Amino acid sequence: MKPTTKSDGKPAHNGTLPLPKRKRAIVSALGPALAVVILVAMVSYAVFGPTGLYAWGDYRQSLSKKKVELEKLKAEEARLQNRTKLVDPRHADPDLVDELVRKELNVNDPGEVIIPRNTPDSAPR
Repeated sequence: MKPTTKSDGKPAHNGTLPLPKRKRAIVSALGPALAVVILVAMVSYAVFGPTGLYAWGDYRQSLSKKKVELEKLKAEEARLQNRTKLVDPRHADPDLVDELVRKELNVNDPGEVIIPRNTPDSAPR
């Protein structure tokens, strides 16, 4: 097939661009296409990523659990601080000191009666 020519002597295009112009069009479209792909990736990361919008719900739930745990630990800390204050040698609570000494040294007063408990180790065989 012979290429058709216009009256001015230039070849007719038949609705298609010559190869160099086609290449230029494709190359010039790559920039915006790449920008759109990068933008979609960034938006996806912002929504679905580890610090994205969907992760906020998990963070809120985790935060509420941690707050409950923190309150329990604060209560335990207050209890231990009170107990420490009670056994302070300068201001010791006599009843608590007596209880701790009896427990640690396994002693009793002369008028007390000790009733042994059956434990799995001392159960009759």
